[in-house]
Amino acid sequence: MHPDVSRAAGFSRSVYPARGTGYATRLPARPIFVLLSGLAFFLTACGSLTEALDPCDRPRACEVDGVNYVVDGMTVEAVHVEEIGRYVVPFGTSTIKVNFTVVNNGSEPGTDDELRVCLWSYCKSHAVKALGPGETFSGSLQLGIGTDRSGDTDLTAKVGRTTHRVPFRLERPDLTARVEVEPEVQAVTNARAIVTVRNNAYVASARPSVTELCLGSTWGGCTRNIDRLYIETPELAGRQERTDTLHFPVPGNALSRVDTPTSWTMLACANSTEVVNESDSGNNCGYAGLTVLPNFDALCDTEPLAVGESRAGTIRTTDCEVDYALSRLYRINSPADGTRYVVRVDGRGFYEIEVRVVNSRGTVVHLQRGGYYGTSLEFPFEVNAGTYYLAVADFLDGTPDFTITLSQ
Repeated sequence: MHPDVSRAAGFSRSVYPARGTGYATRLPARPIFVLLSGLAFFLTACGSLTEALDPCDRPRACEVDGVNYVVDGMTVEAVHVEEIGRYVVPFGTSTIKVNFTVVNNGSEPGTDDELRVCLWSYCKSHAVKALGPGETFSGSLQLGIGTDRSGDTDLTAKVGRTTHRVPFRLERPDLTARVEVEPEVQAVTNARAIVTVRNNAYVASARPSVTELCLGSTWGGCTRNIDRLYIETPELAGRQERTDTLHFPVPGNALSRVDTPTSWTMLACANSTEVVNESDSGNNCGYAGLTVLPNFDALCDTEPLAVGESRAGTIRTTDCEVDYALSRLYRINSPADGTRYVVRVDGRGFYEIEVRVVNSRGTVVHLQRGGYYGTSLEFPFEVNAGTYYLAVADFLDGTPDFTITLSQ
């Protein structure tokens, strides 16, 4: 037997003949309609009542019943940076002024209480008078924040059982450098470099400092015997930058070999003497790629050679030794592409004469050997427009004297 719960549940029970031995039940339409209508009226009335009584018309912690003190607003007399949503003060600031408003959004009057404002471990309290329902109390306090910490945190204000947080930053300056330079430059000339130093901080100023410019593959590579430049960078306010244009002397020893272009990195490093107390000293340096090209006229013994001219020479060890000893370099200025030349070498004592022609980048465009123990040989070659350098050598390291003549 099962108890009859149909009346207690608000249903009436009807019995109809059905297949088998069971019963079929049907839900009456009118009681359900009445029940749903009553429920809808009840919910609507509750919503209206809650809306009328609720004093929390702003998003904050709220308790309608009893006493509930909350911070209704808190500001700092400092720069508010919308970009990061924080109040920002420069590192070294020892105190900040905090303005606050406390409200009792409870339903009962409260008693005297206390607001406690903290930044890291630095805290200060302020008395809050007794507040009735909906009453507010506003005040301000000076909070000492020390001078030993910086970075992002929250300024907190606690009253009663609630804590209010305001994003905050104690900011150090942050210097970065970037450099623009010509992609190629000859050795023993000046590279034009544009150096920009920027203080990325929002409000913290950077004291006058020194920016260093050097050649290297890394910052440590700048300790090599490569010329440097030092730039006096003035004080930079937050978000301020300074641009200088310099002519950096590229020394001859920037070439790995006198005839070989050599890749370097031009480095510009802000705050190189570390006089500025920064938030991030790891981002001080900027760099740009630079290829140093040969400069035969500056580094080697060169002499111009025109068509129809002859020069007396000898094979000897010079600054322009490449794989073995060469003669001095003879500079040929070709006026057009496809210009043909013939160089005649007269001399005694050669084991095997070699004539080498390179362009201004040190690339060999013609190399020819011949004349074992020969005394007179002609070597034809063809070049495009530009400046070329011709050298004579003895492939087997002899050091004979010779006469060279250029013709077409």
